[in-house]
Amino acid sequence: MRIFPFLAGPILAATAAFVAAESVDDIIEAARSDCQSLENGQFHQDPEAVVSIDLNGDGMADTLVDTSRFSCSSSASLFAANGGSELHALVNGKTFSWQALGWRVVPWEDDTILLLARHGSYCGGYGYQRCYEAIAFSEDQATSISQDSLTTDSVGKAAENPE
Repeated sequence: MRIFPFLAGPILAATAAFVAAESVDDIIEAARSDCQSLENGQFHQDPEAVVSIDLNGDGMADTLVDTSRFSCSSSASLFAANGGSELHALVNGKTFSWQALGWRVVPWEDDTILLLARHGSYCGGYGYQRCYEAIAFSEDQATSISQDSLTTDSVGKAAENPE
């Protein structure tokens, strides 16, 4: 396997910036900056990239930022790798981030469930195998059957949002 070190820097920088994001504007600005740093790429954001929805049932709008709705003129895969794109949920001062192939919001009685389509390796299989994760929010916590995905890995880590 051949590694291209000149590509690793911008991609790793984009991941680190997303995990440490403080607001929707920070996420979008980091993406714009990462795109421009790749041969002065032109950044585009679809209107559906930012979604307001009450995820934790407190009656206040939370925010989902879907980077699969971002594009960069100088890199077709900057925001859409084969393992998925970053999805960020900003809930009560915290940012939760996952790598997902897609997502849906599913109402279930009084709860709102965030359903993620994940790369098959996340479930212990191969990339082409179907894998899903259901996430429920309560106040400023996210819960899932896979707790370690919400606390230890770099794409499921929660970061405090200073206000």
